[in-house]
Amino acid sequence: MSSGKCAFDPQHPLLADTIRFDRILDVMYAEIQKTLFPGHLGQPRPRVETSQTNGTGGVERILEGSGVSADDVLSEASIALLKHSSKRLESTWEGLAVTIAHNKAVDALRASRKGLRGTNHRPGLRLVSGDVEREGPDGEVEPSIFELRHSNWGDPEAEYFVLEDVLKLRDLAREILDDRDLEIFFAIHFEGYSRKEVADRLGLTSQRIGQIFNAAVHSLEKHPDYPFKSTVQV
Repeated sequence: MSSGKCAFDPQHPLLADTIRFDRILDVMYAEIQKTLFPGHLGQPRPRVETSQTNGTGGVERILEGSGVSADDVLSEASIALLKHSSKRLESTWEGLAVTIAHNKAVDALRASRKGLRGTNHRPGLRLVSGDVEREGPDGEVEPSIFELRHSNWGDPEAEYFVLEDVLKLRDLAREILDDRDLEIFFAIHFEGYSRKEVADRLGLTSQRIGQIFNAAVHSLEKHPDYPFKSTVQV
């Protein structure tokens, strides 16, 4: 990717703050997932020791037509971020990170579509917004996690902090919910499945799935570390 020169400034200020940079990489990865693979934000960023998996034992998702993964796009986006000089910084590193991650993901999508053009192969992805609403079995609208602060989308810095809170919620759910409740919460809240679809998959009624899901949400909302307290309606 480089022509003999260092790909980025080894003295970059973000490299001196490893905790901040690691958090930024997590959010960049979430933004890339939101753009490339809607409904799969629940997967954590792969670390070096699990670079071939999504961190939960599953294989990293690949864009058809290009063979590119979210991890590939993150590598390119992180280098672009570290190439950016603080002298040209117009916002925070967090806001710039989201913008770069989004743009790199959009470029990857365009390349994958170009790779599929002229063939009979259709992409196996639904290229829709990550904050899409889904209609439940009884006609009710089940907003995804991104609807919590929908007005913030489009502002890179605000979007960064929304995604950071989403990742906090993901980690909190893994910490306090048991396996069954976690599977149901993730399927509905992160992956966009309807209650009926989850019920059919688990062999339960839609009503029972709704009860479990609502109880899981209640447990999360009353936890002191719940990140969206301002959105909870009493």
